[in-house]
Amino acid sequence: MPEPLRLTVVTDIHHGADTGVKIGSRALPFLEQVIREANRARPDLVLDLGDRISDVDHATDRRLMAGVADVFDGLEVPRAHIVGNHDVATLSVDENARILGQDMGHRVIEANGWRLVLWQADTFIPYPDPFRPRPSDLTWLAETLAAAETPAIVLTHVPLGGGSMAGNYYFDSNPHMATYPEHAEIRRVIEDSRHVALCLAGHVHWNSVQTVDAVPYLTVQSLTESFTTPGRACGAWADLDIRADRVRLRVAGLDSLDMTIPLRAPATRWTPRMSAMPRARDRRGRTDAPLDLRDVSGLILDLDGVLYRGAEAIPNAPAFLDALTARGLPYVLLTNNARATAITAAAKLKGLGMPVPAERIVTAGWATCRGLDARGRHRVRVFGPATLHAEARAAGLDIDPGAQTPDAVLVGYDPALRVGDLAEAARLVRAGAALVATNPDPTIPGADGLDPECGALVAFLETATGRRAEIGGKPSRDIVHHALERLGLPAHGVLMVGDTLETDIAGAAAAGLRSVLVATGNTATLDDIDGASVPAPTACVASLTDLLDRLGPPTERIAG
Repeated sequence: MPEPLRLTVVTDIHHGADTGVKIGSRALPFLEQVIREANRARPDLVLDLGDRISDVDHATDRRLMAGVADVFDGLEVPRAHIVGNHDVATLSVDENARILGQDMGHRVIEANGWRLVLWQADTFIPYPDPFRPRPSDLTWLAETLAAAETPAIVLTHVPLGGGSMAGNYYFDSNPHMATYPEHAEIRRVIEDSRHVALCLAGHVHWNSVQTVDAVPYLTVQSLTESFTTPGRACGAWADLDIRADRVRLRVAGLDSLDMTIPLRAPATRWTPRMSAMPRARDRRGRTDAPLDLRDVSGLILDLDGVLYRGAEAIPNAPAFLDALTARGLPYVLLTNNARATAITAAAKLKGLGMPVPAERIVTAGWATCRGLDARGRHRVRVFGPATLHAEARAAGLDIDPGAQTPDAVLVGYDPALRVGDLAEAARLVRAGAALVATNPDPTIPGADGLDPECGALVAFLETATGRRAEIGGKPSRDIVHHALERLGLPAHGVLMVGDTLETDIAGAAAAGLRSVLVATGNTATLDDIDGASVPAPTACVASLTDLLDRLGPPTERIAG
């Protein structure tokens, strides 16, 4: 029979600037309070469940992480740390370990007859894709739990319970980012173990309790969150008093909680789930669905397939832009086409009867190069069009690193690229360079149908290297944030308009925007991908004409 176990838990510290509803400026003072209380109460272990910082760039993140480590050095009791997604946005796991002075790999801590299983599964998020555990992560967890002979507690950054995110500031619209896509498979490993009594995580910035197949899955509120306590950081941290048959969870701070939860007896299982019932086909996003967009204050518009197709303007696109200007609705254009700069895109639009200043155009090439610079990846080999080389130089990147392995291989579509060029890119990635692509689009609308795009090169290189590419263009939330900065508007009032679910609509979802899928470019509809894990648009429309009708009382109508 295990002895009682006392844990102090703090998570999602987010030391750094105040961003959104995270009050990062309060992180270290709050953390100092937690450390003082832990030194007074003397728990068996203090657990930090990850996201110690709000990432900015490599140099800043090292400084922020060091500040957190300095506070933890004041602890007089044992401590352990989990890696969160913000912790590895620009820093490596090894850098986290060196700064904190702790092993940050998978490990088991034995305490009072309990096995604390620190599962350090991969938490890097290759936006817009969610994080994915490595196959080796799953193997380690299964083997470790299978070997357990005493009650186990699984500790992670990412929640595994698969609970609802309804009402959550971050994840109500982005539930795919709240857990691993493999969470059901991971739970089966946990449930099949005879000895897992409890699972504990952070990441989702709220207190929650969910029991699945007799195993409680708990999450603890962020130390500096304010969306549940508007205007004030909640200062949340938890004390867990764990006994053989129950756990008492007490969360301190403004978002407090005090409850006792029964723990799973060894090998206890619920009755197996019933099979799925037949259900009607999902009809989200019907073109005839009612849509009220009168509160829209600005728009982000895709180019290819929305304003033009190849060398031809989409019918009524010039009139649509004129109508937005007449209504006082600002807009920014956002393209994944890295073969264009803002200046060349503006020239093309002017020739098609749509004069738009270059400063209102954001391209994937520009955004991807700025992202590399912000993450400290300055030595870059570019495999792409001349415009991408120019954007890299303009961002201050060294695109001729010589014989050294570059920090990153940057890929953009260029029909002049040869198989030998891609083989060289693959060799550099296998040697340690990050694989970064301007966009994941496999095709782009052309005058005579669909033409190849960068996603085709990404598929080649991912297959050749076994590495996933990081994406700088849509659906990355970073490029959408650049567009929002150009607009100078908050996300809740902005509408994204695009023709591609996987990039335009997914990018809008990642950044918290509403979106409209317009059927003038790529022709995929929600019916074509029924059941796929692609965010649904707010609505679908046949054309920009239909969209204008829903943007409030018109001052003029587009013909046709």
